[in-house]
Amino acid sequence: MVVFTLAYYQTVDRGLMVALDKTTGGELWRWEMTNYSWSSPTGVYDGEGNGYIVQCDSAGNINMLAGNSGSILAKLKLPNNIQSTPVFYKDSILIAERGNKLYKISVQ
Repeated sequence: MVVFTLAYYQTVDRGLMVALDKTTGGELWRWEMTNYSWSSPTGVYDGEGNGYIVQCDSAGNINMLAGNSGSILAKLKLPNNIQSTPVFYKDSILIAERGNKLYKISVQ
């Protein structure tokens, strides 16, 4: 599977995340985002092989999606626009936001 986002989908305020089958190129799922995103999605697997995707957006939202379906599993709001791509480090996500702050968020 290949996952990517589009900024300014339909309007300048919205975004789109699409998951494609890497063999056929067919669309597996899509998520129409309320806000646009300049950051790239980041994926990670847990110890049982379940895939998760983290996507940040222009309104300061951090969204965690199920990799196999695109359904939203968790959402957290930061005060400012997030332009950087989230980074997984051990059991945490590192995110820098436009207010010149770096956040470390524990993931369980």
